[in-house]
This record gives sequence, C-alpha cells and structure tokens, in this order.
Amino acid sequence: DLPHNTTIVISQFRNPYIWIAAMMDKPRHTPVHRNVDWRTYLTTPWTMPREKSDYELLEKHRQKSAKDGTNATLVNAHGAFTKEICKQQFQFHEIVSCAFRPGKKEYHFDGRQRKPYYEMRNDGSGIPYGSVLDMRADKIRNHVQTVATFPFAKEVIVIQYEELLRRGTKFLIDRVEELSGVKAHCEPTPSQDRPQRSVDEKMVAYMNNYVDWEAEALIGYSKWEV
Repeated sequence: DLPHNTTIVISQFRNPYIWIAAMMDKPRHTPVHRNVDWRTYLTTPWTMPREKSDYELLEKHRQKSAKDGTNATLVNAHGAFTKEICKQQFQFHEIVSCAFRPGKKEYHFDGRQRKPYYEMRNDGSGIPYGSVLDMRADKIRNHVQTVATFPFAKEVIVIQYEELLRRGTKFLIDRVEELSGVKAHCEPTPSQDRPQRSVDEKMVAYMNNYVDWEAEALIGYSKWEV
C-alpha cells in the first residue's frame, strides 16, 4: 500500500431525481444511454459490448505476465485479471471500455466515435450494474461507508449539491478549518439561485419504487410525493 497523508474527504451528491435528469440531458461517456426516454435510460444495463481493442490489450498483458511469472498473482477470486491496464488506472473487469486508444472504427454512435466509461460492479466480478440506479446506490455506500474505514481518512463530509447552492460554501469551509486546524485563504462563494430541471411525474413514481432509499438515506435524500 502507498503511504497517504491524513485526508479530509468531501463527498458531494445530488438529489437522485435531478441527478438522473441531468445525466440524461448530458450523457457523457455512456453512448448506449444517449438520446433515449427516461424508462429506457433507467432500465438498460449500465454497460455496452466491448470492442476488439479491449481484448487485444488484455491478451497482451496476460501474455506478458505469464512470461514473467506474475500471472498467478494477478487473478482475483472471480478469475479476473487485476493489473491496472486500463485508462484511469482501472482494471479490465472494472470498466468498459478499457483501451486508452480504441480502434478508429470502434465505439461509434450518432455519427462519431465515443469514449465509454461504464464502471462495472464494485465486487471484482466484472458483472455490469443492472441499471444506473444500482450503480448510484453502490457509489453512495462506497463513498460514505467504505471510504470512512480508510486509515488515512480523518473525516468524510457528506454534502448535498442543493445545500451548497442554497447556503454557499462558507459552512463547508468552516467545517474544513475546524477539522484541519488550518485557516482558509479564500473567499467563500455566496448562495446561488439556479433553475431546476423539470422531472416527469411518471419517472418520479418509477424511481420511488426502484431507487435504493436505504442508500439515499445515508446522504439525506428521501422520496418525493407524486
């Protein structure tokens, strides 16, 4: 394990209904989920087929590790190759797509090449999330509960995006000063009044049934009334 400085972790989250609306509005790195209706967006598995360049990259590293005798130490309980060979230091089973530079004819959607970043389940299995809602629940638990167990994490501060807009950043800066013992040298950002995205009532009703509300409670969110 690498040495770490004592760290104050700030995890910012957004209201689940508005977060989904924003994700649909600007679907970055999720080409299969572009330009679809809300029901398709929420029910389509959070993945896409891998292209040839991913498998070529994996085979290249498998052969190299077999040659230098490290292959046995690079396989997890699910049989997945665990060397960080993909973009952003992901392991192969953790992300689709993996290759830094996929082939020029790969991952084309809507007339142009896309750069998918579909993260797989956080259990080493390489299995995709059944939906974006499943991924969100896992992310919440990871950021709030798992990160808090890291020995170098002094504190995990959970912040709602909406609270930052409503109150500005002074309360957060004050909390960091209190925990760190260091005085801030920046001016707090004041509160902001921003328009909120509209959300389909049928989508709200669907999410009320399928969002993991136990996970959402960890970060202070609850169901909307329809």
